[in-house]
Amino acid sequence: MNLDRPATENATTTYTPFPGGRRLRLAVFISGGGRSLKNLLERSAAGRLQADVAIVLSSSPEAGGLAYAREANVPSQSFVRKDFAITE
Repeated sequence: MNLDRPATENATTTYTPFPGGRRLRLAVFISGGGRSLKNLLERSAAGRLQADVAIVLSSSPEAGGLAYAREANVPSQSFVRKDFAITE
């Protein structure tokens, strides 16, 4: 499978690396506003990304990006880092 993109490709070009219309399922990790998550969701919905966001994981329950997950009906989960601290 050749994943090389043409040098002239721009943001409006549809890129299809997977045969048969298969789509990747993504887990997206966020810690803040979620701008990258929003971009992935928008491109997926527009058909410009052959992937679906399957779950969003956050290091903060207050991360603003969790709102994008809710709006897109994508399951999400927050993990508070200190709850997983290693003590020896």
